[in-house]
Parts: sequence; structure tokens; C-alpha cells
Amino acid sequence: MMVFDSYSINPELAYLKNTGTATVWLYENSKMVFHNSTVIKDQNYSLNQDKIRSILKLQELTDNWDGEEAIAPSREIIDAAVAVARRLDLLSQEIYHTSPGPNGEILISLRKNQKNIELLFFANKSPKIVRISDDEEPTQEVLNDKRLQMALSWLNA
Repeated sequence: MMVFDSYSINPELAYLKNTGTATVWLYENSKMVFHNSTVIKDQNYSLNQDKIRSILKLQELTDNWDGEEAIAPSREIIDAAVAVARRLDLLSQEIYHTSPGPNGEILISLRKNQKNIELLFFANKSPKIVRISDDEEPTQEVLNDKRLQMALSWLNA
């Protein structure tokens, strides 16, 4: 399902850009379901609200949070993970699980059927995207917007 906001393609509707209201066309399997409808975005709704809160709560951790010398995630890593979680929200992709790691990293996990995506945010290296399924060899790449889009297409195919 894809939603296109008309103000981004129609200059006459540009005044709607920051109002929380947009005229949209909804397509499902390339068939128009409805058109020219007004959608009002609820500023308080988030598909991943609880997961985003759990990532933000990681700023309360201190080193040795697990009793086994684990390093607390830095604010920079938390901010990066939250930014991607909010991006997933905009793409209507539900987050399955989030967790901190022992070396200050943060994991965001996405699942659908037998497919998994792990988004890993590290303190001293680029974030990674890992794709795992029962039918394919796992892959790992540096996380960027294009690769995220491709991975989400793979996950939801």
C-alpha cells in the first residue's frame, strides 16, 4: 500500500505542507482505492511509540548495566536509532523488538513470516543492516536510506 501526498506534487496545495493535513491518493496493488480524500494526521499516534520510548529509555542506563561490564549506549547512538525508528514509523513498518547490546550498540529488529531484518547501531563504526531468512544466506551491509528501502521491500514481499 502506498500513499502519495498531493501537496508534494501539486504546487496549488503547498499551503497544506505543515498543517498536518494532506490530500492523498491510496493505491493497493496498483489499483486506485480512493482519491482526493483528506487525511488528518494524529500527532500523538505512532505505530512504534512503545519501541521508540524503549530506545529513549536506554539513556538511563549506566556502564555495567547488566552486571557483566556492558557499556551504556551513547546519546549519539540512541539518537541515530530513534531517527531510524521514526523513519520506520513514517513507512508504516512495525518494529518487532529493540534492545541494547553489551558494547554500547542498539538493535532494532523487524520480522515478517520467516524473514528478519536487524538494524544495528554501533558506537565506533557505521550502522549495519542484516537480512536473515530461512531460504537465503544472511547478508550484511552498511545502513543507509536506499538499503533500508530495499530491505523493507524484501521483508514485505
